[in-house]
Amino acid sequence: SPPNRLEANLKKIGKNKLLIDCAELQIKNIRKTVEILSEENIDQAFNLIFESRKIYVMGIRSSLAVANYLNEGLNRLGLDCEMIVPDTGRIQAVMARLTPEDLLIVVSLPRYAKRTLEVVNVARKKQAKILAITDAYSSPIALMADVFLGCAFESLAFHHSEIGAMFVADYLITGVAAKDSAKTKQKLEELEKVVDDFEANIIKS
Repeated sequence: SPPNRLEANLKKIGKNKLLIDCAELQIKNIRKTVEILSEENIDQAFNLIFESRKIYVMGIRSSLAVANYLNEGLNRLGLDCEMIVPDTGRIQAVMARLTPEDLLIVVSLPRYAKRTLEVVNVARKKQAKILAITDAYSSPIALMADVFLGCAFESLAFHHSEIGAMFVADYLITGVAAKDSAKTKQKLEELEKVVDDFEANIIKS
């Protein structure tokens, strides 16, 4: 199996036990995340993404990296996405213009940030749709969301691992691209033209 091959290969090249244990644990997190995810929730998540007017993405502390990855990926595919940065005054302006046609995607793992709960509460009052990437039904975010995608977060260290959540984010990006491949191809070609225009204006030494 792939995990066994990975361990064998690492041992062959003399890697230490901590590296092997970390690699195996992250593989376990991804496998457990796949087991947690249900087809029904996945289908509902894609429906929310495709039916939304605008998508807002938020994650705090370690979840910020996952949220940023998801936001960038969906933007590259041509979706209208915006990161919500909680520590700026602009968050109130973003919350004020939320509509029932908008989608808020929240990444939240223990320990749950109070500000995340505040933003989700406001989004619910504005009747925006909420998609949560979180750990389990015990998560307060899961109970407040229209749809939640669960992920494993076990770690060998003091922190929680974001690999399971990152896997879910990557799956959503890949799924959007696959489900709307013609539009995705067009958007990526348009993006490539813009990139070429910028590179054409770079001063080369």
